[in-house]
Formats: sequence, C-alpha cells, structure tokens
Amino acid sequence: MAQKKKTTTSTPKPVKKVRSKKSIPAPAAFHWKQHWIPALILVVLPLALYWQSVNYDFVLDDSIVYSENNFVKKGISGIGEILTTETFSGYFGEQKNLVVGARYRPLSLVTFAIEYQLFGANPMSAHLINILLYVLSVILLYRLFFLLTGASASRTWFWSLPFVAALWWVVHPVHVEVVANIKGRDEVMALLLAGGALWFGMRFFDRGGLWRLVVMSFTLLGGILAKENAFTFLGLIPMAWWVFREWRFDRKGWMLLGSMAAIGLVYFAMRYHAIGYIQGVDPNTLSIMNNPFRGMNLGERLGTIAYTMLDYVRLLIFPHPLTHDYYPYHVPITNFGNWQPWLALIIYLPAIYFAVTGVWRKNTGAYGIAFYLATLLVISNIIFPVGTFMNERFLYMPSFGIALAIGWLVTGKIPVKYHRLAQGLLVITVLGFMIRTYTRVPVWENKVTLNRAAMAVSTNSARANLFYGTIYFDKSLQAANSQERNINLDTAEVHIRRAIEILPSYGDAIRMLGGIAAERYKTDGDLSKLLGEFYKVLVMYPRDDYVPQYMDYLNNRRQQIDLLTDFDYRVGTEIMMKKFQYYPEAIKYLNYGLTLSPNDRRLNQAMADCYKAIGQPENATPYLQRALQ
Repeated sequence: MAQKKKTTTSTPKPVKKVRSKKSIPAPAAFHWKQHWIPALILVVLPLALYWQSVNYDFVLDDSIVYSENNFVKKGISGIGEILTTETFSGYFGEQKNLVVGARYRPLSLVTFAIEYQLFGANPMSAHLINILLYVLSVILLYRLFFLLTGASASRTWFWSLPFVAALWWVVHPVHVEVVANIKGRDEVMALLLAGGALWFGMRFFDRGGLWRLVVMSFTLLGGILAKENAFTFLGLIPMAWWVFREWRFDRKGWMLLGSMAAIGLVYFAMRYHAIGYIQGVDPNTLSIMNNPFRGMNLGERLGTIAYTMLDYVRLLIFPHPLTHDYYPYHVPITNFGNWQPWLALIIYLPAIYFAVTGVWRKNTGAYGIAFYLATLLVISNIIFPVGTFMNERFLYMPSFGIALAIGWLVTGKIPVKYHRLAQGLLVITVLGFMIRTYTRVPVWENKVTLNRAAMAVSTNSARANLFYGTIYFDKSLQAANSQERNINLDTAEVHIRRAIEILPSYGDAIRMLGGIAAERYKTDGDLSKLLGEFYKVLVMYPRDDYVPQYMDYLNNRRQQIDLLTDFDYRVGTEIMMKKFQYYPEAIKYLNYGLTLSPNDRRLNQAMADCYKAIGQPENATPYLQRALQ
C-alpha cells in the first residue's frame, strides 16, 4: 500500500516588499508642446525680475575676478594662467593665501576672459549672461524634477511637483546676490553644470550609452571647477540612483563609482598643481575678516555656527531683511547659553534623521533634505572656515533640495480637501518672494546703493561701516568746495570710528583714519594729530606703504622738525625694532629723522643698535660715534 504523503501547512513568511525599478514611474517623455505654458512662465519670471540689473556696475569682488584681474584682462590668452593659478593671483599679482585652502575656481574666470576678449570690461554683457544662465538653470531644474520623480504631463500642471518646486526656487530672494552680482556666476555655473551632470547620470541609468557617462563626467568636473561645493554631487548622483531608480552593484554601478573617483582625482590634481597644497594656511594666522572665528573658544565657535544654520532656515522661509554683509559682528558671537543654538539643534537633528532614514527608504522628500544638508555642510564652517560667518549666496545650491522637498510635500502629502488652502498659501508666498526679489535687485546697482542698503541692516558689521565710510571719503576727494569736503570727511570718520569700535583691531579701518587725518591736515595743519593717527596705523600695518610716502612729503616741508623726529624715533624703536623686529623698516624710519636732524643722539644710538641687531657692526660704528659726540 502506497504511503500517503504528509501534507503540512505552515504560515507563509511575509515577503518584504522592495521597490523595484518597475514600481517607479518611468520618466515621462518631455514634450515642449505639453509644457510650454509652465516653461514660458519659468522663463519670463526671472527675465522680468532681473532685467533691471543689465545696466548695473561692477561691485564688491567683481574687481578681483573680472574688472581688475590681470589674467582676465589678457582675454583668451590669459586662460592658461587662470587654469594653473590660484583664483586671486590675477588680481594681487601673486598667491596671497588669504583664506583656508585658498581658492581655485577658474571656470567663471575663463568665461570672463572670453567676454573681455569680445566686449572689453563691459558690465552690461556680464550681467546679461548671468541672467540668461539663471534662466537656463531653472529650465534644467524643471526638467530634472520630472526626470527624478517620474512625473508625467497633467492638466493640473500648476500643481505638479516639478512646477511648484521650480517656481518656488526661481523667485526666491536669496538668489538675488548670485544673479545680480557678476562674481556670482561661479554659483550659477556650479549648479547649472552639476545639475547637468545629474541629468546625464540619470539618463545613463535609464538608457545606457557610454557617451552619457563621459558627458556627465566632464560636466561635473566643470561644475566643481566653477565652485568647490559642486563636489558634493560625487555623492548626490549615486544617491539619486538609489532613491529614484534601483541601485545595483552591476556594471553600470561600478562604472558610475569609477567615474566619480576619477573626477575627484582629476580635480584635486588640477587644484594641487595650481595652488601647491590642499588645505594650507593655519586659520589662526588669518585676519578676522578672512576667519571670523579667530579667537573664539570651541563653545563660541559651535554656538555661532549653529546660530548661522538657524538663520539659513529663516532666510528660506522669510527672506527679510537681506544684506550682503554677514561679517563681524553682524552675526553675533553666540554660545549654548543662548536659545538660538538649541533651536537650531531642534530643527536640524530631526532633519538629519529624516534624511538618513528617508533616503534608505527611497523617499523623495528625504533626498531633497539630504541634498540641502550635504551642499550646505561644505560652506557651514563646520569642516573648515570659509572666510565669513554666512552668506545668502551660499543658499543658492542647497535651495534646490528644499525646492524638491517643498514640491513633494505640498503636491503629494497634503490631503485633497486642503489643496485650495495650500494653493492659496503658495500663491501668497510666490507673490511675496517676487516683490522682495524685485525690490532687492536695485540694491546691486553700484557700490553706493549696495553699501547704503547694508548699513540699514548690518549696523553691527565693522566691514559694512568701513565700506560705507570709504564711500564718503572718496566723495570728499571729489567735493566741489571745502564745506562739502568737510561734511563728507565727518560722515566718513563717524563710520570708520564705528568700525573700530566694533572691532578695535580692524587694521583697514585704522588705515582709513590715517587717510582722513592726512586730508584734514591739508586744511587744519595739525601735525600732532596726523602723526598720532599714523602711529596707530603702523602698529597694525608696520609695512604700510602710504605712511612712508607721506613722510617724504612732510620731510620736504621741513616744518615742526621736533614732532617729526620724535615720531620717527618712536616708530623705529617701539614698533619696528621691539614689537616686530622689522629692522629694514626701522632703518628707513630712523633715516627719515636723521635727514631732518643728523646730530640727534637718540636717532643715532637707535640706528647703531639696529645695525648691531642685524649683525652689521661696521655700519653701526659711525652712528655710535656720532651719538657719543
């Protein structure tokens, strides 16, 4: 008899659902005839908002990267030097190492050199190109949102994730500095090229084609050469594969990772060849304007960074007031005894958790937050000091991630019954952003309008006060009469002294006081006051070149010789010899005094001591003998 098979019943194990490539809507074919209305809106808006900036002047660092950059002014023939030197070298004539890691952002300067070859130092062409690149950027981002999320054409295009995200992004007021300031092209090109690399990286996943991988690699390298924060896309592109497709360690995956590694190596090789190091100077040796955290303890440093991270959130939600000047001490020194750092932690720690866990679960909104955090991290001062506390332009790239997260949230997570309310809030937000952007753009017309606007907001910034005072000092030099001249000098002095009050060691402001004193001396003849200001300047800038030039002028006048020789003796001994051990400079100032009073015992004795200190006793002997006589 055949045995019956035993049948066993068991509860089947639950199968873990893993999202496959098929579960993600395939990227819809993008036809302009389906999307011409939203695309037209996204083109017209930035043109309408920023067209007024076409006739604006060069301001701020435009002189460093364009109008007074010697490599740029060579036109196309200067491109080789731009690619092989530190970014500021073309302006200073040598590598100055003013900030940690120096700066290697040659690509925007290459475009400036080409423009200079074609149009000369013409700010109009530069502003126009910035606007057009911004328009191109928003169209790219609009299409990227389709490609990433698999959104398809819909009659309710105005409530689709791509349009909502792109609309919020393009009208945001924090972008004004990037678009209206010619120097901001490095930010525009970095996101445009890195975004293009993300596009080709996703297309390579969807359709293959080695050429797409090659184009992606060159495009991303260009983005990094525009500005270093595009380096984050080396991780963001593979992350997009994971979140929006189905990452696998297959041939395509290894090819992508290999390309990312190659791009990083090529960039660092180019950077090292141009600069000569990776990080370089010690932050503690930099001026406070290039390292505002100098002198802070760890608690103050972390607390102030947390304060700025909270302020970035404010700027994204409610971008008012706006300023270009976040230097010491518009952003106050803060520690964890204040509430702002704790509120920053309350906001950012859950955001980090959501980004990490959400990316693992392939969540679109989490990718947007991760994008924001990654691109903000590199300019947050957490890894290394970037030269300022914060800047509105630093939000240009991170705001792409926030736009994606907002589009995901309002179009996909809000219940249908609340759509009308959400749409109304979106309209109010966009209109508010548009008005704020339109009224903010004229601030960038010239250095006077820019610094006047900064003084209305950054009243506690030493730099803003210095720059504003400098404007009135320049006006005094061009004044039509003495009354106008003195009024401008008085205004300049008020702001310069305010800068020194905020930052007593602010050498540039002290130098400007010396310039003001020199101008006043032309009318009041108060030599004692003039020399007192010059002494303060030399304490901060012992190798200043303006004071020696003015001393030649004073020596030739040969008036109040006792005051001049006393000044020369004090500078030569107290500042140059004792404080700095700058003996050649000490000899120079002592010689000024000896020219006026060759038999002054103090000056001769000091000159003898100086030559002894540098090991030249034979040169010290004549001065010692004269001192003894």
